[in-house]
Amino acid sequence: MNIQANKFLFGSRTGIFSIARKQDGFFAKTASFKRKETPEGIVTEGKTEDVKKMEELLRLAKESMNSLNSTDQTTILRKVACGEELTEKEKNLLRDIDPKSLSKAQAAARRRREIESRLARAKTKAEAKAILMSAKQEVHMAISAGKSSEIDEYADYLSAAVKKAEERYYRNELKKKAELDIKV
Repeated sequence: MNIQANKFLFGSRTGIFSIARKQDGFFAKTASFKRKETPEGIVTEGKTEDVKKMEELLRLAKESMNSLNSTDQTTILRKVACGEELTEKEKNLLRDIDPKSLSKAQAAARRRREIESRLARAKTKAEAKAILMSAKQEVHMAISAGKSSEIDEYADYLSAAVKKAEERYYRNELKKKAELDIKV
């Protein structure tokens, strides 16, 4: 039972009953319960200890997968907002992400590119600081207007994008890019 449970926890999303089918004699011991699907989930009557243990294991596995997926999604969306390269695994996970969240991250990425473009064209440090200050004020306004989770989500991505633009400016990456654009 341990090998099958580990397989479920670390790579298979088939569920408890498909795991149970693979084990010899498991249903022979637990065939006396009724299984009924409801909107709240699966309800079983007359469960044995083995079934209760497997269901608890399944519940814990689903919770851990959901928490990992949400942190993976947040990380990927922040990378999109900051304009960082995505790995193949992240590109595959990107297809599973909520389209609204993805559009917010892409909007933050567009805003980051606009800020970087303005910073590259800035003639003085004072002008660049003014551009960064207005971008940070925009982030602050988005955070203070955050009455819904959607606005908070965009504010989070925008904040990461502005930080990335500022970081690139102070590392002189934007000026080099602007010079390359002029030469080509």
